[in-house]
Amino acid sequence: GGLEGFRRLIQAARAHGLEVALDFAIQCAPDHPWLKDHKDWFTWRADGSIPYAENPPKKYQDIVNVDFYASGAVPDLWNTLRDAVLFWVNEGVTLFRVDNPHTKPFPFWEWLI
Repeated sequence: GGLEGFRRLIQAARAHGLEVALDFAIQCAPDHPWLKDHKDWFTWRADGSIPYAENPPKKYQDIVNVDFYASGAVPDLWNTLRDAVLFWVNEGVTLFRVDNPHTKPFPFWEWLI
């Protein structure tokens, strides 16, 4: 477990000619600290509630999406997401599986990549 365990995983994978991929799901659980610490990264309803994620025909009740164009999202959210990717790249991750990339704005991907 922990970061040292992850580093051992990377080393073992490389020793076998494998790469390590991580899931990059850009969304939050309803109790994620970002909803309190970075309210301006989300779209809120007039009643103060936050809509759950939707990817028609699916509707979720356990995740919320960030709003890439919310007032405080650019550049803070974008930089935070980039920093997360760079952290794991620096730890040896070479691949990321992106959850529903088509629901994230193309300009974000252009900027990140």
